[in-house]
Amino acid sequence: MRGVIIDGVAASGKSSIIKYLQQELVKTYPQRSKFFLSEHYTERMLEGLKENGHLTAIRVKQHIQNILETLQAYNEMLENSKFKSNPKNAELILVIERFILTHLTSLKNRRGYSLNEVQKQFSLAKKLNIRQIVLVIPEKDLKERIMSTIHYRNDDWKEYLYSKGNETQIIKSYQQWQNRLKGYANNFSDFIETRIIEITHTNYEQYAKEILDKYLKDN
Repeated sequence: MRGVIIDGVAASGKSSIIKYLQQELVKTYPQRSKFFLSEHYTERMLEGLKENGHLTAIRVKQHIQNILETLQAYNEMLENSKFKSNPKNAELILVIERFILTHLTSLKNRRGYSLNEVQKQFSLAKKLNIRQIVLVIPEKDLKERIMSTIHYRNDDWKEYLYSKGNETQIIKSYQQWQNRLKGYANNFSDFIETRIIEITHTNYEQYAKEILDKYLKDN
């Protein structure tokens, strides 16, 4: 198994980069198994609990652990097969949209989810040959990027965005969120290989090819 987690603030290009990664991986490795885990499974499955005020750090921890253990089971299948020493097309390629960092950054109360437990989860991801990519919007571009989303996302998103206040409050909220994200990324970089990429242009295909060449292609 080899894989990457693509994380980052809203409007940083996660979905676009993943779209191009999907296309390139299908062209490059048409016969290999590919596992694309979107934010619907990594994060949004918990939205109902969050909206009802019932989402706890313990529930988040369990959700992350369930996903990691599922991936571990796939890895053990390979390790216990005849393909172990020479996987070739039996090797699973994994791309995850949003994961541990997003949850840590969004949690208001981490009670029941210790730093030691977070370290163990990152270490397990590293053991599964997963790296972490963090997409960061330069502060000078944050307002334009965030506010542009109301033109191509649905009305529910627009309502959510303005629930944070006026435009100044919205941008301040996302700047703080991104700063927390970068802080967690740096704090846990000893436990999982982490690369922070500053998104300075919208040629997302180029970013996808860079990630593919560095982390997902055969050596």
